[in-house]
Amino acid sequence: MCGGDVEQPSNDYKTPACLKPTPVEKAKPGDLVVEKFPVTYDGYTYLHSHIAYVKGRPPAPVILVHHNFCGLKQFDIDQASFLAKVGYVGLAVDLYKETENYKYADRATFNWLEAAPLMNGLYMNPKAWRGLMKAHLDAAFEHPAVEKGLAGAIGYCLGGQCCLEQMRGGQTLQACVTFHGLLQSRPFRPGSLDPMNKMNPDEYKEAVDIPPSTFTPGCRLVVENGQYDGEVSLESIGEFMTEMHEHDVEWQFHTHSKAPHGFALAPGTVGSSYVEDVDRRSTMSMLAAFAEAWPAYRQHPVETNASGTKLNYCLTRMSGAKGKGKSKGGSDTAAGKGSGKGKKGGGKGQGGGKGKPVWRVKATSP
Repeated sequence: MCGGDVEQPSNDYKTPACLKPTPVEKAKPGDLVVEKFPVTYDGYTYLHSHIAYVKGRPPAPVILVHHNFCGLKQFDIDQASFLAKVGYVGLAVDLYKETENYKYADRATFNWLEAAPLMNGLYMNPKAWRGLMKAHLDAAFEHPAVEKGLAGAIGYCLGGQCCLEQMRGGQTLQACVTFHGLLQSRPFRPGSLDPMNKMNPDEYKEAVDIPPSTFTPGCRLVVENGQYDGEVSLESIGEFMTEMHEHDVEWQFHTHSKAPHGFALAPGTVGSSYVEDVDRRSTMSMLAAFAEAWPAYRQHPVETNASGTKLNYCLTRMSGAKGKGKSKGGSDTAAGKGSGKGKKGGGKGQGGGKGKPVWRVKATSP
């Protein structure tokens, strides 16, 4: 759980070998590249965001990676690198201002008393929170590696709430996937930093200037939830489902048996309660959501994700599916890029040629 009961990991997090980038100045076509991606919003420059892509590939959808309560750290950058190697562009988003007592280097260690107020600052000002994420998205659309108008988001814990807030703000997204993410974005009650002592709906409306929820039309939402996640109650799930129904959101809610909060965070990461099988299943679910959202963009097999989980499978296009043409990324595919433009937020290239694309799960080398 995110709070006072979290312990400092006994081992440091290490970047998987397959996700280590090549320095920009030495990169050749096919190499993974990670660049610093500072974003200025409301007079402050967030210095530590990073964008990851594979040099030489055509422009691809960008996927924002939102951090947990600790703030942006190496794990988030590495997960952006994983998404880049899969076939997209990953953008690890920095949402915290540095303070005297909580610098970027401190985010790899557990410090709830310094991190929680920064998280609560987002909760207390959802307009600025959404604005900061939109600033990252708008900047990403100007990067030459990104196919402008095509975007998704993933997030862990607080990062799951980030995905939902982007959707509530009607931002240009086609797919969002949350991992052990909370479903509402309510602040702590005054004087408290207890994650189980947050405002109720009436207190939230009274204390916070809540912007209207417009929701991104056509954006797919997948929630990967743990059965034993103490921060996601049955009441919270019911409220979430009601909200999604009221706004006609296309959503899936996957509950993984016996999984705790933090099941998808890498060993050595603060807040991790890593469960390999659950991380594998939820990662494949994420990739399926992105394949459905952008059928024209090929997915490439990658040895592991940022948690070090070996996937052993990848999604490929089946021969004989309707439509013709090549997929983005260079391989022949049975379904071509869709024509026309989608609804607001849906962007372009949503279709898969004539008829729906057909995917199969293919085993990769163990």
